[in-house]
Amino acid sequence: MRRTGPTKKSTRLLIRALKKASIERKQRVWKTIAQLLEKPRRQRAYVNLQKIRRLNKRFKGKTLVVPGKVLGTGILEEKVSVSALEWSESAYKKITANQGNLASIKSVLEQKEKPAHIMIIK
Repeated sequence: MRRTGPTKKSTRLLIRALKKASIERKQRVWKTIAQLLEKPRRQRAYVNLQKIRRLNKRFKGKTLVVPGKVLGTGILEEKVSVSALEWSESAYKKITANQGNLASIKSVLEQKEKPAHIMIIK
């Protein structure tokens, strides 16, 4: 069978924009995120808030990028900055309740975030 890639048009456009930014800015982090998003949907990252809380303690001040979906299992006690392809409604409520920042990967790309401030979560 031939691999076709993501069927969702917005995801395909995001992958193309990430690859283009990787070449233009000479920053490999965008290409890595694009490669993770090209995987089949069932192989993408699904990350709970519990893991985000644990990683946020270790990587303070960094934007945590999830090339997949953020799920709402777990408790957040502090402010976090998360960027993801998708997120559940409960995850959105819990992150915004703690004055956290939840954004799409495209918005982080457009802000021209430095690679040193980005941590990819799988």
